[in-house]
This record gives sequence, C-alpha cells and structure tokens, in this order.
Amino acid sequence: MRVAVDGSLLSSSDRKELEFWSNDRGEGPDADLFENVIYKSRVMIAFRSLLDRLRIRPGERILELGAGHGWASIIAKSQVPDAYFVTTDLSHDAVRNSAKYETLIGAKIDEKWACSAVSLPFEDARFDLVFCFAAFHHFIIGSRYDAVLSEVHRVLKPGGRLVMLYEPSSPRFIYDRAKRRTERKRHFASVDEDVILLDRLESDAKGLGLDMKVEHHPEYQQRSSIAATVYYFVLSKIPRLQTMLPCTVNVTLTKPRCVRRNDRGPSRPRDDAAADRVTTR
Repeated sequence: MRVAVDGSLLSSSDRKELEFWSNDRGEGPDADLFENVIYKSRVMIAFRSLLDRLRIRPGERILELGAGHGWASIIAKSQVPDAYFVTTDLSHDAVRNSAKYETLIGAKIDEKWACSAVSLPFEDARFDLVFCFAAFHHFIIGSRYDAVLSEVHRVLKPGGRLVMLYEPSSPRFIYDRAKRRTERKRHFASVDEDVILLDRLESDAKGLGLDMKVEHHPEYQQRSSIAATVYYFVLSKIPRLQTMLPCTVNVTLTKPRCVRRNDRGPSRPRDDAAADRVTTR
C-alpha cells in the first residue's frame, strides 16, 4: 500500500472520515471480518447486481475511488481477473484491511493507495474506467464537485468513463430535507453525509466536456428499513416520481475521444513535492 495524503487538503469532513476508520466501530482496523461481512451484506448484494453496469473488459485499467476495504474491486477482479485494479481511499486504516476481503473472496487488488479524491497521485490518461459505489456523495461535501471531477477527467483516457453506482440524489427543492435524512441514517458514525444534486453535477460535468447519463435506480429489496423498502417499492411502480423525489441513481460520465472547445480538464503533472509525500506501507 502507498500513501499520498496531503494534510493541507483535508476538510473537516475528511478528518471525521479518518477518525471513523481508525476506530473499531464495526468498520475499523481491528473489526472482525465476519462482523463486517454481515454489516455489509446488503450493499454487497446491491453492488453485485450492478456489476454489469461497469462493462469491464480484460486488459483495462480500473480505478475505484472511496473503496474503503476494497471489497467492490475485489469482487469485480474475481469476475474479470485480467483487468488491472487500483483501489483508493482517504484512510490507510481502511485500505490495509482489504487483505481480509482478498482472502475471503479469492482475488487480489493490483495496486492500493491511500489518497484524496481531489488529489490523485496518478499520471494523466491512465485509466479506462473510474468507478465508485455509494461513495461520490462523500467527495462532494463542501461543494467539491468540480475539484473531484477535474481530477477524474485528468486521469481518464479519452473515451474513458466515470461510473457512480448506488448514489443518493435529490431534486434541488427538497435537497435540505433529503440531506438531513441521509445524515440521520448514519448518525452513529459521526461522519458527514451529502446528497447529489444532479443539475449541479451535470453543470460541472458539461464544463469539463463530459457526457452524462443518469439511471434512476429504485431498488427496494436491499434497503435497511421497512420504511425505506416501502418508499423505493412505490418509486419502482411509479417511475415519474423517481425524478420528483429523492432517489438512488447510477450515473455515467464519459470523456470524449476528441477534445472539445469547452473541455477545460487540466493536464497536471505530479510535482516533486507531491512525489515526496508518497510513502509505501
């Protein structure tokens, strides 16, 4: 595992995440593997059902953002062993626990990094696919849509995709209420939460020349409560409500193969100072 975390870029929300992962709260470095698998079973099943959305092909280079213990990439690697998988998370405590899931699932991640999504330690145009599972809404806390998208745009190859799976979204008029509801669901973790505003995401994506496709995903069988199950069951039966109310979404942003005039994605080589911050653990 390599670490490239610039402390000067950490927000208060980032520091809360680091504290969460460093403590044994069912997710921490000393947590029992069986306990973690039981805790994550619902979301693991949800990810497995969405794996085909990634369209991973042998030989491709794949980057996962906000991977936590890395189980999503490990599951994907077990299905496409000839693809090259790189996992990242802000917390090195989270990343180093991926070995437990590698043993459990029977596949190994090719490269592991502890780093921030707003400062990725990779060269330009390295990846065919960047993906995250129920994680992008953490990166945007503090209105960092543009910062994260710019970095992803930089490391994607022309024609590459950013795929965000199982993300909470909300129309702008009900955003505050949706955000409070999401925060209440994880109040025990003492971390910040957010909800994606699709119009804001689309605006920043368009500014970078990224094409955006949204799939509303009112999956209801793996929800954490009866109320949530009923809510998403209703959304699944009345599709027009999916755009009018908070709803889980899958979003794909594609980097064009040809550079457009409004494509302002930076080409930012890694400077010597950033390289000096990289360590191996």
